[in-house]
Amino acid sequence: MFKTFSILFYLQRNKATKDGKAPIYLRSTVNGRRSQISIKRKISINKWNNEAGKVIGTTLEVKELNRYLNSLEHRVFKIQQKLMDDNPAILNSNANTWQGVFPTKKESIDGFKFIAPVKSYPANSIGIYDMAGNVWELTADLFNVNHYKELEASKAIINPTGTKKSYSPANPNQVEHVMKGGSFLCHESYCASFRISSKRGVAIDSGSDHMGFRTIATIDMISN
Repeated sequence: MFKTFSILFYLQRNKATKDGKAPIYLRSTVNGRRSQISIKRKISINKWNNEAGKVIGTTLEVKELNRYLNSLEHRVFKIQQKLMDDNPAILNSNANTWQGVFPTKKESIDGFKFIAPVKSYPANSIGIYDMAGNVWELTADLFNVNHYKELEASKAIINPTGTKKSYSPANPNQVEHVMKGGSFLCHESYCASFRISSKRGVAIDSGSDHMGFRTIATIDMISN
């Protein structure tokens, strides 16, 4: 059962060759248990960005390697998603999604016909609840379909604030914000958006009943 799942690219520095190159490994962590494999690629240690899990630089070789890393990450998550799709019990025990035949029959196997209370499902690997399913999470970031294409893949992105301008070809004149994670209405036959990587644009004045937002409080805020 996938209670928590994450992947990470890193350098196996203790296997570095005399020319200063080390092999790149992919580590997957499932429910706290780690496993790793070599991706059969090496890179100079001084060209590796630990925070981003990417190669530093703008050369064609660097761009191709970073694209390869992105494709591997995508393939791993697709495999994980297929395993969950093929075994509904895994998905049903980890997120509030549509159970049954969409959109005509909702079986509510988990006991929740609509929105479920917070902490009804297991937390992720860093202790956060309800990152997928239940309700779409509205964020402060503006939505722009071109944003990720315009980023430099070799540079680490620290505390990103998103794009400065909203743009969606479907609603070019509407200011939209990013919402993420899917909701209790998501089903594999329709949108399959019950995953943290899923995102789309939405106007903040939307009347949708399956959208919410997450708040953050510091220790000082709570103590006061």
